[in-house]
Amino acid sequence: MKRMFASVFSVLSIFLINVGYAQVEIRIVDVGAGHAAVVKGPNDFYMVYDTGTWTNQAEYGENYAMSAIEEIIPKDQPIDLLVMSHAHSDHTESTVQILQDYQVKKIIRTGYRPDRKAQTNIGDRKWESMDALIRKMAENKELEDINLSQITIDQQQTYTEGNLPEWIGQTLMYADNQIEVKILSGFGSPLPSWEADLKAANEDSNSYRMNMSSIVIRLEYMPGDTRPGDGQSVLFMGDALGRFFDDDAQTVRFTEKLLIDRFGCEPWDTDCYNYLTSSVLIMGHHGAANASAKTFIENVRPQYAIAPSGHSHDHPAKSSMNHMLDFFITQYGTQEEALKHIYRTDIGDDERLRSSTNAKGQTKYFGVYEWDLGRIDGHRDEPGDNDVYIVMPEDGSIHVSQDGRN
Repeated sequence: MKRMFASVFSVLSIFLINVGYAQVEIRIVDVGAGHAAVVKGPNDFYMVYDTGTWTNQAEYGENYAMSAIEEIIPKDQPIDLLVMSHAHSDHTESTVQILQDYQVKKIIRTGYRPDRKAQTNIGDRKWESMDALIRKMAENKELEDINLSQITIDQQQTYTEGNLPEWIGQTLMYADNQIEVKILSGFGSPLPSWEADLKAANEDSNSYRMNMSSIVIRLEYMPGDTRPGDGQSVLFMGDALGRFFDDDAQTVRFTEKLLIDRFGCEPWDTDCYNYLTSSVLIMGHHGAANASAKTFIENVRPQYAIAPSGHSHDHPAKSSMNHMLDFFITQYGTQEEALKHIYRTDIGDDERLRSSTNAKGQTKYFGVYEWDLGRIDGHRDEPGDNDVYIVMPEDGSIHVSQDGRN
């Protein structure tokens, strides 16, 4: 079902009237199996975090990420910040069109693509064209390109707080200091300790390498003068990882472990407020089973969680979503109340419809690991109808709503 923009905007307008004038509005766009988020703030502040997937246009005839961006950001307004969490094509599709249609002041990206033969598939071709365009525009002083792969890290050292690169923990202030964007993670290549974990597990995966290097940011509206956590905040995880698929619930690795070590709080320390604690968690890797470790969730302590997922890859996964559900039950008492705080952009999806057969005649069936709570038998959820809206008014409250949710 494609989005009906007029009705969606009307519903959102009514919602905003009910909660008061919204100073910060964030839309998590339902692009299906991909990710895109658009932020509108005071003083004409605009930010885009990830730009969606190429399959929207190819399969459905509409680029849902671009449609949302055009609806929210006027063409005569610059985009202050464009963050591409990593280089996978389901997070970068609309970047070239954004650069053609808007003035973009600053791009932050990992710039990391593991060694591959150029032009091998559509994702590689699109990435190379996008990279060339960004580099050319940066050379012409049309934008600032923060390419983390151009900054070297001593590969002979494992990470510690003392030798993390300088951008980890860097703060960007916008809208007369009403909006704080803090870079919590992001690398131009995986850290040596992460490579060691991959080697020990015999997991030679470029997908893991790209995902774990994702740029993680925390956006806070009306941050406090003396300590973080005074304002409402959203933690954008990209495809950041926290475990292997077969790890137990308490094991935490990779990006999520770094975030805990650098910015986290002890679970028992209820007075701890820091840059990991966030009002809303955009779950890493679409809610996959190799992210959202229990320990990580306990450190973030979100009020809401959103899984940007679609009809692919068994996302969101049972294990990660059950971790999230268990946490919210401890906060709100019952499963019924806890579920009010969990959102996914593929409502009711049933991936058991999908299967694939390889050249050897072996058939793989999907949906085995997909979160089945709320599943509608036989329902293939299409993109474009389950956007999630985060609204942070001046009064310090936060409100989350969704298209297609009862």
